[in-house]
Amino acid sequence: MTNFIKGFIGYFLFIICFIYMTGQLSDPYVRHDEWEFMIYLLPDMPNHGTPWDKTLWEGRWINYLWSFIARDFSVNANYLFFIIGYSLLCWSISSLFTENLLYKFIISISAFFCSAYADLSLWPATLSSSVWISFITLVLYKKYNKKIILLFSLSILVMSYAPLIAPCMIFIMLLNNRGFKNLLKLSSTYYIGYIIGVFIVYYLNYKYHNFLGVKIADWRNPNPIHSFQDLYLNLKKTIIFWRDLILENKLEILLSSTILFIYILKENNTNKVINILVSLFSIVALESALSIYTGVDIPTRAIIWPWFFFTAIVILALVYSNKMYIKLLGGVLALCLMLNGSERWYGFYSYESQHAKFENVLGNILGSQSNDEVYLCGNATKIKGLGNRELKPLTLALWKKNGIYLKQATEDECAQLNNIIGLQKINNKVFYKVE
Repeated sequence: MTNFIKGFIGYFLFIICFIYMTGQLSDPYVRHDEWEFMIYLLPDMPNHGTPWDKTLWEGRWINYLWSFIARDFSVNANYLFFIIGYSLLCWSISSLFTENLLYKFIISISAFFCSAYADLSLWPATLSSSVWISFITLVLYKKYNKKIILLFSLSILVMSYAPLIAPCMIFIMLLNNRGFKNLLKLSSTYYIGYIIGVFIVYYLNYKYHNFLGVKIADWRNPNPIHSFQDLYLNLKKTIIFWRDLILENKLEILLSSTILFIYILKENNTNKVINILVSLFSIVALESALSIYTGVDIPTRAIIWPWFFFTAIVILALVYSNKMYIKLLGGVLALCLMLNGSERWYGFYSYESQHAKFENVLGNILGSQSNDEVYLCGNATKIKGLGNRELKPLTLALWKKNGIYLKQATEDECAQLNNIIGLQKINNKVFYKVE
């Protein structure tokens, strides 16, 4: 544990300073449908689906349980808890392979700035449990090297955030030193753990929702296979998805392919390359099967494993190669990941945290009077500085942060107000006029 902690403090301070510069640390912005995991909803309060609803729609039973804890944390505490867990996860990845502090910093920072997580981190309460579960999984597997740990953890991750399973398996399979037979066992464990998790979700949904399966939301555009035409459409969508993914990551793929090719030619032991390629095949096979079976649209933010695959190539070059030019190529790939990722994180955070600041200002204005209910006259999206935030998420945000329940006033009520923007009080009811 001392070796693990060594260097982590410096790495974590770097992460915290970076986030502080964006404004996200002091005024964290969260996505519109994240508030339900952080608040005590009133019976008549509008929402995008409660944590209980998400167990049926997405199978997120672990997140449902975590919501009972997250709702007692402030927004800042929820965000910080996520960042600590995610930072530990990325540091544990580097600690699996090396004790060299420089390599640890390079690998951990490369992993941390996963571009998809710039967006995903705006769901801190929803995703906290998954990063902590993954962190604990890697630490325990490193210590005990037992596949039962993987089976248990992967099944739980299916009920929290399934896309994080693939990155965990990439690094666990890269770590393999027991030959090809054990590598196939690890690949089988990946599939079996996933299937067990799905079966548990199906059982719980049938028991508590009387529905065998997951009721995929319409906005995901599911297309269950009922005919050959459905199969054809889903197969076509899957091929287009892989094409777009390759085009989006063409530079990283080029660098990774170059490193792998040179490594195979120049290094005597290619077992680690085999480990990486088998993990890649295992993931692509499962992801393709799920895409063809369900036909759902896969959002870019859910595709996190390619970034961690590129990080695994960095590890291969820095830790396992004896050739300086391969290490240099690994450093170039790491630099690409760090620059591209940090740019995306900074862009996301510096833009969105401005809206959180204005949201806090609005909350202070509405909280300057004694009523806990305020009626809005006008369109919530017209309130300046909030980034076109609609009434529903704005209501939930103000309820969490300020204990103010913002409701839409009727046209008749708004007609009685003076033509002045701001707070007004009529018959013991407080109104906020925006236009």
